[in-house]
Amino acid sequence: EIVFFKDQKISIHFQRICQDPKQFFEMLDANYLLPVSESFHFNLQPGSYQLKILLPGVASYGDLNVLIDGGTLEVKLEPGADVNIKLITPKNIRRNALGWELMRDGKVMPNKMDYYDYATGNFHGLPYGKYVLKILGSTEQPKQMTNMLPEGVHFGSLDIPFQIDINSPPVLEVGEFSLPQK
Repeated sequence: EIVFFKDQKISIHFQRICQDPKQFFEMLDANYLLPVSESFHFNLQPGSYQLKILLPGVASYGDLNVLIDGGTLEVKLEPGADVNIKLITPKNIRRNALGWELMRDGKVMPNKMDYYDYATGNFHGLPYGKYVLKILGSTEQPKQMTNMLPEGVHFGSLDIPFQIDINSPPVLEVGEFSLPQK
């Protein structure tokens, strides 16, 4: 069961998939931030769309090829949560963007861009499951991440376990973690 809260907003993103580059002017790329309700109505031209739905307390919904034919599209949302984790490197530098790997129920989750916001360091729309977030050590970091760290900041890897289940709030505050000095 998904519980909605007063003043909660849902983010809906449509992008029309256009196979013919000559019809570029017909492309639709629209974002909506709307109050939560039981249903939403959009008048869309028939065609193929990418659809993404984000809402705290709900697993993110994404479909890369939704066919709109003038009828009603029903989307079943599954429960989940947004997750906030704060990281502090040695020398007390707070970081949002660091190299990491997220495992759910023992399997690596693909497509990081579907659920991670590098600007805030928050995860959005993770479904129920047992997770381990592995922060890569400074020597394992991708080059674009190490270029953003000050000279002389070295740290080891860190595993952060957490769980999302029926008792989880819509936004799960996992905590603030200091990366081990290396």
